[in-house]
Amino acid sequence: MPQIPADYRVLAASHRHARAGARRTSSADPNEMLSVSVRIRRRADAPTLPDPASLAATPHREKRYITREDFAAHYGASQDDLDKIAAFAATNGLAVVETSIPRRTMVLKGTVAQMSKAFAVDLGMYETAAEKYRGREGPIHLPSGLVDIVEGVFGLDNRKMAEPHVRVSAKAPAEMSPHVSPDISPAQAIVPLTPPQVAQLYGFPTSPNASGQTIGIFEFGGGYKPSDVQLFYNSLHLAVPSITPVSILGQTNSPDNTNYTTETLLDIGVAGSVATGAKLAVYFAPWTEQGWVDIVTTAIHDTTNKPSVISISYGWPENETAGSLTWSQAAINAVDATFQEAAALGVTIFVSSGDSGSGCGMGDSKAHVEYPGSDPYVTCVGGTSISNVSGLSFKEDVWNDNGITGGGISDIFVAPNYPPIWQNWANLPGSANDGHKGRGVPDIAGNADELSGYTLFQNGVNIGPVGGTSAAAPLYAGLAALMNAGLGEPVGYLNPNLYAMPYSYVFRDINDGQSNASGGAPGYTSGPGWDACTGLGGVNGAALEYALQGVGLPVALADFNGKLYMVWKGMERDDRVFYSSFNGTSWAPQTQISGIGSSSGVALAVYAGKLYMAWKGVLGDQGIYYSSFNGTTWAPQQLVSGIGSSVGPSLAVLGNNLFMAWKGVEGDQRIFFNQFNGSSWTAQQLVPNVGTSVGPACVVFNNALYMVWKGEDGDQGLYWSKFNGTAFAPQASVGNVGSSGGLALAVMNGKVYAAWKGEFGDQRLWYTTFNGSTWAAQTQVPGVASSVGPGLALFNNALFACWKGELGDQSIWYSSFNGTAWAAQKQVPGVGTSPDLVMAAE
Repeated sequence: MPQIPADYRVLAASHRHARAGARRTSSADPNEMLSVSVRIRRRADAPTLPDPASLAATPHREKRYITREDFAAHYGASQDDLDKIAAFAATNGLAVVETSIPRRTMVLKGTVAQMSKAFAVDLGMYETAAEKYRGREGPIHLPSGLVDIVEGVFGLDNRKMAEPHVRVSAKAPAEMSPHVSPDISPAQAIVPLTPPQVAQLYGFPTSPNASGQTIGIFEFGGGYKPSDVQLFYNSLHLAVPSITPVSILGQTNSPDNTNYTTETLLDIGVAGSVATGAKLAVYFAPWTEQGWVDIVTTAIHDTTNKPSVISISYGWPENETAGSLTWSQAAINAVDATFQEAAALGVTIFVSSGDSGSGCGMGDSKAHVEYPGSDPYVTCVGGTSISNVSGLSFKEDVWNDNGITGGGISDIFVAPNYPPIWQNWANLPGSANDGHKGRGVPDIAGNADELSGYTLFQNGVNIGPVGGTSAAAPLYAGLAALMNAGLGEPVGYLNPNLYAMPYSYVFRDINDGQSNASGGAPGYTSGPGWDACTGLGGVNGAALEYALQGVGLPVALADFNGKLYMVWKGMERDDRVFYSSFNGTSWAPQTQISGIGSSSGVALAVYAGKLYMAWKGVLGDQGIYYSSFNGTTWAPQQLVSGIGSSVGPSLAVLGNNLFMAWKGVEGDQRIFFNQFNGSSWTAQQLVPNVGTSVGPACVVFNNALYMVWKGEDGDQGLYWSKFNGTAFAPQASVGNVGSSGGLALAVMNGKVYAAWKGEFGDQRLWYTTFNGSTWAAQTQVPGVASSVGPGLALFNNALFACWKGELGDQSIWYSSFNGTAWAAQKQVPGVGTSPDLVMAAE
């Protein structure tokens, strides 16, 4: 037992067990030199980090990421805390060999005897059938003045905690040639492919290349010979990318004959050949907990290479047995916190799910998943098998032959806080062990079967096709680098957006009824939608890139001077605003409204004989502006002073005033309102006790103003309130309905009509009516779909709806409702709008 000084206390979350099946063989050599990484708390005056889910939900062009330099200045460790750790080290004869403020890390070096005394631990030598390691049992202890400063101490225990997810084919078919054609025809069962071919099958964007991006790759052993990398790229007739090795804790690029080198070559080959033009930074660290903490913090806060995407093809089971955590909680806390920092920095992280199925090779007949793939702030990638390729046609199944895709329900990230709110709609099963709810993995899947894998060269020798879920993680890392280059800004933390995507448009559902059960453990079966074998399925790269440009807010219309007017923002990166009018038979040609621009759209209302328009400014400008139209010309824009919004406002006419409501600026989901008397705006007021992630819609009915809105981030329910001119009534729910975007309101035949796009993944349009006291059951608008939602207006005694098409369709469509049935949809000719179109109904 260690000697614990009287003024020492237990360091929270530091407890470790001996490895399952291990026996202690001796005390550790007191003269052995080792290093430890001391993780320090964030400085007390650090601002709150942006919420990753809210940041992901922010329209793509309006995301604001923290720079690594700003992070170091405002979010790192305090110098005072670092000085206290340095003093502690000096007192105990330990040398300070590295200090990092942004990583909140100080690396100390000393002997086993010095470390044992300093941290009040008993270090011993342990042995299992598979390894020998230096380890400890129980918690770490520190002086009482340091236990609230230190979040973890890593390196005292050096057991193996990282295994590559790579599979090398035992077969050597004739098709194993390094010069496999990218166009395989006629269709064959399963043959080796190339990463560029799979990227083509998956619809990855082809222009531009990934120039300007850096992909970070994690390795825990082995290395690469430039000559082997050259042979691989020569076989694809591609230039070798720029590769920078980064050594961590003395681990260097050390190519050998092991699977660790195979893994390194696979990661470099897949990521670089998919994302041509990208640079690769390959981080080498020991396979210990200390290695994990230091490689994650080093790569995320690397101000030299600045990776925008990270690929991790390693992991280790969360538990040694079904009930014994093999990781220390402190290590998970440190890695998870750094992944959250990555989201704030705009870094996208992909982690493979593992190659040993639900059992993870534990042999205890229990289902497991691996960390860090189970972390909610990474995108976990499972495995599929591609066969019958003919041109761009192919078959894709769960990978469970000569390796089995990992997946399941976490034992660490569990209820009541998990599954994450963005997974709530995915109908995750309970754990196959005991039914508990938790974070489900994987999130997506890609080619992993070694028989449909990629030919590599190791030590100058063609080793045949190689696969594993470690082939899928760098594939999607390449996709993220391509999207970053194409969009001109990082896509960042993907998970909330992935689960918000229209399913059939972005994903290929893997629904073959196969299982990932392994090692006598219960498994999970692939089925429709999300499953614990392949997650949401394979990804259509170009569709995902398009969808990430934003899903926006609803469209709106207004009846003015006997015509139906429609105003919209231009397509994609076009911030110009256009309008057209409909006379009941045809639409007038679109016309640009000169001198104004919006990154999110506009709202319309008829007031005092004019058509008024209000809108949020262009990208980076959260001010709200307004103008009026007399039927011929638009008046110069004016700023509504003292207010701001991250989306567009809503307008309605209440009595003698123009009423405007809006969501707050970026990060503020409260709802505000003010009124305009024809010459000036009143001061803003807060709608009490409500919030929205997209903004409200307003309409006047029975001499009162009704407002309806979608809930805050993660809440897809619709809510409503009534304003009597003085105060808002308490919010109430609009029945059992939900939307992933906004909605539109209009009055017809003595009822309020509300219309909206469905919840995450549902592009159908729905509507309901309100008679002044209750909302009717929702009804689908038949035969139509939209990626953003509709706008409504009463025109010629009919209810008109206008909407942008589904993802990939930037056309504008319209239909009318006579109180009984909807007319067939028609396209508004010659116009188009972006995914982040915003319009609000009168």
